[in-house]
Amino acid sequence: MKGAAEIVLECCSSYLNQNGEKVSLNDGQKQEFINAINSYAMQSLRTISFAYKEVSPSQITGENKDIKQGEYLHEIEKSGGYTLIAIIGIRDVIRSEVPDAVATC
Repeated sequence: MKGAAEIVLECCSSYLNQNGEKVSLNDGQKQEFINAINSYAMQSLRTISFAYKEVSPSQITGENKDIKQGEYLHEIEKSGGYTLIAIIGIRDVIRSEVPDAVATC
């Protein structure tokens, strides 16, 4: 999963520490991640997070008859239990043609 840092973080129950070890996400560590996200935002950076979740083949092949066809990945995504891999800050520089396009609009 990738997406807006604060939204991805809400789906996570663990994270990978600096040694690559999976660690349970407690309230204190979650607050540290939120602080990092806010720090990036204060620097005018767009924040994106990456997370993963291990699933069995039956969870994505349609063997679960309680889930409508085609909704498997959505169900997996909203069920939480992800492991946070990274939070990054991206500088989203305005392309040179944007000011003229906005002025034209």
